[in-house]
Amino acid sequence: MAEAPNDGSRSSPSVFISYARSDAVVAAELATRLEAAGIGVWRDSHVTPGEDWAVAIEGRLRAADYLIILVTHAALASDWVMAETSQAIREYSDRAVTVVPVLLENVEMPLSLSRIQYFDFRGDKQRALDDLVSRLSASVDVNFSEFTPQAFEGLVGDLLVELGFTVEREPQVHGKQFDFRASVPVRDPFGALVTEQWLIDAKHHSSGRVSVQTIREFIGFAHSINASENTKLALITSGQITSAGREILKSAHLRVVEGVELKRILLMRHHLVAKHVDRRPK
Repeated sequence: MAEAPNDGSRSSPSVFISYARSDAVVAAELATRLEAAGIGVWRDSHVTPGEDWAVAIEGRLRAADYLIILVTHAALASDWVMAETSQAIREYSDRAVTVVPVLLENVEMPLSLSRIQYFDFRGDKQRALDDLVSRLSASVDVNFSEFTPQAFEGLVGDLLVELGFTVEREPQVHGKQFDFRASVPVRDPFGALVTEQWLIDAKHHSSGRVSVQTIREFIGFAHSINASENTKLALITSGQITSAGREILKSAHLRVVEGVELKRILLMRHHLVAKHVDRRPK
């Protein structure tokens, strides 16, 4: 979702719904509920007579804040749905397009969606629909431009705790101060429980972009840490990585959580946003 303008005004998120033709009834019901909540929705029925279908879909998808994918056997067999999904996966690495899978049937998630948290409509569909609409309605407030750096750091700290980390704030490591040292229990390939250590910085970027210099500095420090201790490094940022920075990261042992991925995580934890957002007078 795009950041709010600097004047403090808000705009509702826009949603593109991707679905197989056999799932049109569910898509229409979802669209009606979202529109009633004040959320702009686009689906293929909005293509006007004489308009190029492929061009129309590509344009609307590029302009969307969220892509909701209705995942069924028919959708996975649809070239159109999978093409829209592939495009969105590419898009959200460079701009804030948040992919939201909605599971309607017992199918195996494709690899492109397997690491993305989904909404499960296989049980109580109405309850799941209410939950999705509620969370997307609230997501209009997830505008990192409203956060101070201190509020953003506090949000990240609370998120780490909720994700199961034990957190130490502002540790000094080899002369560098990090925002967090975090440990989390994980299982090794043989099933034994081990503790994974992370050094994490939270960076609020009002410009929306993470500089190459910031990435290079982290990578350099990651090399020195990995040479001496079993510790992972992560950068959690409100901004997005530039294409140049993305190329550098391909060969780096550094976990970067960009703004768009962070928003996707927070979609299921809006109470954390409500706790930390800076409510300045508008």
